[in-house]
Formats: sequence, structure tokens, C-alpha cells
Amino acid sequence: MSQPKYLADLRKPHTPRDKKYLSWIRKQPCIRGHQAPSIPHHEGDRGMGIKASDYSTLPMCHRCHMERHRVGKNIYNLWNIDFEAIIARNKIQYETQTGRKILDNSKK
Repeated sequence: MSQPKYLADLRKPHTPRDKKYLSWIRKQPCIRGHQAPSIPHHEGDRGMGIKASDYSTLPMCHRCHMERHRVGKNIYNLWNIDFEAIIARNKIQYETQTGRKILDNSKK
């Protein structure tokens, strides 16, 4: 039985997922200069039951990752870190190092 047309728009939007990119992020040092391996922290737009794109992840050590969740997004001001610039730089470095093109239509 097919879904009524008016319900088709209620589906969750597609969020880009890329296991290879997350694996690459895990090998990067923490954004505060701590050692790898890192935990990929998903930063960006999300909603109920929807995680941000894998391409908007930041590499963080366990301590920084827990602090980010405890304090919230204002932590980047305290750390004096431009997280959007880091996300953009990571995408470029990933494409350069792996030769894989990122096809991401997410905002960050």
C-alpha cells in the first residue's frame, strides 16, 4: 500500500553520512591541540531524531567532547575557536588527501 501524497513531505530529511570521512576525522588531532584519536563531534543544524551531517564534524578528544556537551556551543568562544572554519578546512584537507569528492548539501 502506497503512502498518501500529503504524508510524503513528513519524512525525515536525508542527512549525509560517510563512514570513511568519520574514520578520517577520528585520526585527526583534537581541535584544541590534544592528541588523536579523536571523537567526531557532529556540529550544525539538527532536529528531533536528526543528527547533523557527517561532514559537519569536529575532531575532539574525549575530555573536550564531554566539555562541549556540558557547556554548549558557547564553548567555542571560550576556546577562541572558529569551528565553522575548522569544518571547512577539514573538508578541503580530506578531499586533497584522499582524492574523494565530498557531495554535501548541508549548511555547515
